[in-house]
Amino acid sequence: MQLLLYIIILLHFCSTVSSGQITNPQVPQYEKFKQIQLKGNQPIHRPASKNQYQNYPQLGLTAEDVIRQQNIEAQRLMIQPRSMNRQDRQKASLKIVQALLEEEKEEQNKGNARKQATKGIESLYVQSAQSICSMLWRKEKVSLKKAVWLAESAYLRGQNSYEKYNAKIGKVILFCETYAKEQQLDWTKHDHRVKVLVDYFTRTIRLKSGEIHKRIMYDFQDPYGRKSYKQLMVSKLLETNKGQCHSMPLLFKILAEELDIRAYICLSPAHSYIKIFFEDGRQTIFETTNGSLTHDNWIVLSNVVPFTALRSGIYLDTLSEKETLIHCLNHLALSYEAEFGYERFVYEVAEIAIQETPKYPPAWALFSNYVTYTTMEALKELNYPELEELENYPVVKGRLELMYQIYADMDKMGYKNLEETEYINWLKNNQEAIKKYQLEDY
Repeated sequence: MQLLLYIIILLHFCSTVSSGQITNPQVPQYEKFKQIQLKGNQPIHRPASKNQYQNYPQLGLTAEDVIRQQNIEAQRLMIQPRSMNRQDRQKASLKIVQALLEEEKEEQNKGNARKQATKGIESLYVQSAQSICSMLWRKEKVSLKKAVWLAESAYLRGQNSYEKYNAKIGKVILFCETYAKEQQLDWTKHDHRVKVLVDYFTRTIRLKSGEIHKRIMYDFQDPYGRKSYKQLMVSKLLETNKGQCHSMPLLFKILAEELDIRAYICLSPAHSYIKIFFEDGRQTIFETTNGSLTHDNWIVLSNVVPFTALRSGIYLDTLSEKETLIHCLNHLALSYEAEFGYERFVYEVAEIAIQETPKYPPAWALFSNYVTYTTMEALKELNYPELEELENYPVVKGRLELMYQIYADMDKMGYKNLEETEYINWLKNNQEAIKKYQLEDY
């Protein structure tokens, strides 16, 4: 009976969502919600502004390890009520709710409860976030190399000091310089440095000294960091020479900045890659996961980017310096979530990210997940009340309304997510499309 009532709640709120002309996403407002402090979480202090939020949603207990992508499936159902009749929506809602509860029960049976962050560990994350924000707000010199290290250092607990990390980057730069000399390339020319860096990612190179660098490979083992978030880190890529679509473009961007190469990170659903600008004005896509030089066409024609996203501009465009720093800050929050769940720290990072870069889709996904899982937890605490009973719980009712409003905003932006199996299949199945648009000369 509770499941049925909960489905009625879902269907009720999905019917209130409206569609409209695509506009730039607006930062959500929270006037209806009360401020709270969660134990062990410290606020990230940021400059006061007229847009700074004064109220925060009241939360229940920390959300348990509910399956990450169920809320995206719910989103597709709730924001498109006209495309499904009521019976189909009820069936789909039932499937979603059952999946959520079954996953929750399975985790409880395993005794896999989230551990709590100690004050010491919490402070590591907060300090890293504050340092990245200092770059974001120009209180500290911007360094992507350092920002990436900060985003990974809290999770790694000092296993990788900045000195060691910096030394590894320096060793790569020295290797590239030596390779350029041996290939009789002019190190002072931008496009020659581009060739060297692309070769470093795509070829196995043996120097005259006997030193060997093996080409960087895509790591198909745990590419979403389910077992260990370290899989997504540049630090891990430097150690193993294997990475995935988060760490590989980030490393390329770090090295490009060190070598004064005009290259930028771009996003598509669940994916990132590099766009390179040459001296003569040409530009090309470098797909780091397979070492191909191509164009945007192969991504567009693979139907992975919704048309609404092309109109809103949230995908395929280059990330600005600010957006690249937010990319690192979001990375930090995701590593925190992987350890401790959706605590206040995750919310504050998502809030900053959306406020600073409202067209950066991963921040919306992080915020959506946070609101969804804390809402699910609140409903569970109330034993999934009947629809009319929600009038007695205005905070929870307001949170449900916010959850579906976020879904609607993300849909208008054209946000799309790919499940892990979808993403792996997309990478494999689009090799022919990549080859079709691959550049023979760069």
